[in-house]
Amino acid sequence: MIVAALALSIAQAGGWAVTPSRVTVGDTIRISRTWSVEPGTQLRVGEFVPGSAAEVLSQPEVEVGEGSVRVRFALALFEPGLLAVELPGMEMIAADGSIEVLEAELVSVTVRATLPAADTALSPRPSLGPVARDVRRIEPLLLLTAAVGIAGIMMALIRARRGSKDVLKTEPVNDYAIPLSSWVEAGEPRAVAVIAAERFRRFLCDRVPNLDPTFDIDSLEKRLGPDSDLPVREITELLNSLERAKFAPAFAADVIILVDDVDQIIAELAEQSSQ
Repeated sequence: MIVAALALSIAQAGGWAVTPSRVTVGDTIRISRTWSVEPGTQLRVGEFVPGSAAEVLSQPEVEVGEGSVRVRFALALFEPGLLAVELPGMEMIAADGSIEVLEAELVSVTVRATLPAADTALSPRPSLGPVARDVRRIEPLLLLTAAVGIAGIMMALIRARRGSKDVLKTEPVNDYAIPLSSWVEAGEPRAVAVIAAERFRRFLCDRVPNLDPTFDIDSLEKRLGPDSDLPVREITELLNSLERAKFAPAFAADVIILVDDVDQIIAELAEQSSQ
């Protein structure tokens, strides 16, 4: 099949039908024609010669009826403009064996472009100069490093104090000097819940050997076991209440009650250990 640009004066070959009527680049088009023939007539289609702007999508379809024969070609065109499709020659074979040769024909098809006619590509531009960098100071980094180092030393000292479990079990936990009631009155109940929860967790870590401060509340009951001398259910309920108060809005009075509950259970367990 050969596809070439035609002048506007070339008309579509007589008898050939092109569908659809409006074709864009890449669309599937069908070119067909029907002849009235004597019964028993057959049609033999020649071979397409492929071209760069066209793609044959399937073999030609030939339909033979009682008094007619029809051929249909399916293809796609990939160039815009008025194009000519050269259909291959064919042979009409009658029932008595006589052959009528049909010469190759040109069928014109108008193909619309899918892209705008103007070139929309951006023109190249010179590269920009280097971006100026802000002057960075090293003092904040040194302060941060020092703060992290001091925090690490303090945590190491705290862990060293936890080395003797016997002392921690017999001595009650000292009250911290944080004015929790003032924090609650100032509208910081969540911060108070955080402090109370951390205090309670540290106390439990002192009471339970090898208990990590970041223990999971749901697995604490399994860790302690049914024979534990601690009030497991009361401990887990209090921890869950503190967790909810840390992240959900809570009334100031409710947070104060939780803090009192923490103080009470710590005092009871510390007294139990000293006996």
